[in-house]
Amino acid sequence: MLHGAGEPVVSRVETLSRFQRLDRDHISGQQWQARYASPALGLYARAEGGEELEISLVRAGPAPDPAS
Repeated sequence: MLHGAGEPVVSRVETLSRFQRLDRDHISGQQWQARYASPALGLYARAEGGEELEISLVRAGPAPDPAS
């Protein structure tokens, strides 16, 4: 929700995520986002835009000992 001069602007964003553990040290993820018009313009279900994102998480090695 954005506030400024005039009426507040409301937009809707839908986010779907899927994560998969590939092995002990690796997780892969995908995320989809869709943007919809303000509910003030009507509640139709056609997305105005969107994007697909990917992430890869890998376990890091042990942190170095700060005393050394």
